[in-house]
Amino acid sequence: MDQTGSEGLKNIDTICALSTPYGRSAIGVIRISGQKTRFLLKKLIGKIPPPRKACFVVVRDKSGLAIDEVITTFYPQPKSYTGEDLAEIGVHGNPKILNEILKEIVSHETRLAEPGEFTQRALAHGKLTLDQVKQK
Repeated sequence: MDQTGSEGLKNIDTICALSTPYGRSAIGVIRISGQKTRFLLKKLIGKIPPPRKACFVVVRDKSGLAIDEVITTFYPQPKSYTGEDLAEIGVHGNPKILNEILKEIVSHETRLAEPGEFTQRALAHGKLTLDQVKQK
């Protein structure tokens, strides 16, 4: 199968993206999806939060310096929007903080998502139908 089928998604990259308008909100939500989500949570906040429980934590860089105090929610596969392990990190909306956290995530062999890629993964994993995608 190609990248739109679930076979093509088994071994693809972990992705991340800002899910809220850049620089226009008090809180920015960064979304992560893929096989490295748990690894990234351990690196960024030191633990994997309990599933579907919003947790107040500190995001740290590789050297251990605090970047921001955030609210993180973890959605384990297959019961997430994409059907993969997924995390949402509610960050202060300051563009400098958002960029620093995204840069930290990408430094761990994760890439920025293409437009619509979270939805593409949801479709490929049977979390959405093609009709639902067309309505978005």
